[in-house]
Amino acid sequence: MSGIVGGSNNRGSGLIANLGTDGQVMTSAGLGLRQVYEAVSSGGTTTGFAVGLSTALTNVTGDGTQYSWTAATFGELYDAGSNFASGTFTAPVTGKYIFVVHFYTNSITSAHTMCQTQLTTSNRTYTSSKFNPYNFATGTGSDLGFQDTIIADMDACDTAYITAKFENGAKSVDYYSSGSAGTTYNYFIGALVHE
Repeated sequence: MSGIVGGSNNRGSGLIANLGTDGQVMTSAGLGLRQVYEAVSSGGTTTGFAVGLSTALTNVTGDGTQYSWTAATFGELYDAGSNFASGTFTAPVTGKYIFVVHFYTNSITSAHTMCQTQLTTSNRTYTSSKFNPYNFATGTGSDLGFQDTIIADMDACDTAYITAKFENGAKSVDYYSSGSAGTTYNYFIGALVHE
C-alpha cells in the first residue's frame, strides 16, 4: 500500500500500523476470518477500455431489429492494451472480464413494449436486460437511460460486443452521441478482473 494509509512515513499505532507494507494487498478467506497482507503478483496483464458513441445512431431499432454496436463509431476514452476496435473487444488473455454498458435512447413510444440488450462473447450470449421500455421512458422525447453490468469468462482471442433491440413499434429509436463538455451518453467499458 502507499499514500496516507500505507506509506512508511504515515505508520503509527492501532489500525494504521497493521495495514501491511508497500506492494501488498489485503486478502481474506471469507466473512469473519482474519485478513492478511500478501505481495502483489507480478507479471499480470493490464487490460481495460472505455469508449463512447461519437455519432448519434438514428432510427436503428424499434421494429425488432437487433442493432449491433459493431456498426457504430466510437470515441476512445482509453484503451490499455489496444484491444478495442470496430465496436468489438478482443481478450488478450484468458480470464474473467467485467463489462459495463450504458444505453441512452430516445423516441420511444407506447408501441415499444420490449427492449432486450445482450453482450455476445465467443463463448456465450448474456441477455442482460429485458423489459418494457415505455414504462420507464421520460420526457417529451421519451428518453430512456439504463445500464448493464456483466462478468464474462473469456479465453485469449475471444471477442465481445453489444447488441440491443426494441420491439413492437416503428424503427424510430435513437441512441444519443456524446454531448457537449465531454458528456458521454452511450458507453461501453471493460476490464480484466482475474486471470
